Amino acid sequence: MGYTRYGLTVVEGASVPELDGDAQYAALCRGEPATWCDAEKDLRALSARHPGVLFTLDGEGEEVGDRWRTYFCGGLAQAERMPAWEPPPFDPAKLR
Repeated sequence: MGYTRYGLTVVEGASVPELDGDAQYAALCRGEPATWCDAEKDLRALSARHPGVLFTLDGEGEEVGDRWRTYFCGGLAQAERMPAWEPPPFDPAKLR
């Protein structure tokens, strides 16, 4: 398994929730290489505990062009591949 550079941000919400473990690392050390095997599971759970907060997790893998963004809101997720020039917009209709 390779490393991914993660960046976690809280996009919307009245208050910033308490982050722990890998989520805290991704939020504080944006862009540092890491392995986070349970990122989707962890952030679905975190967003379910804070339903009014929109989280954005960006990732960049070791291979060229391996860039993505996943939005988390209310325990649901919208995953998108990112073109090199800009991220895809958030679309609440794509939350699953």
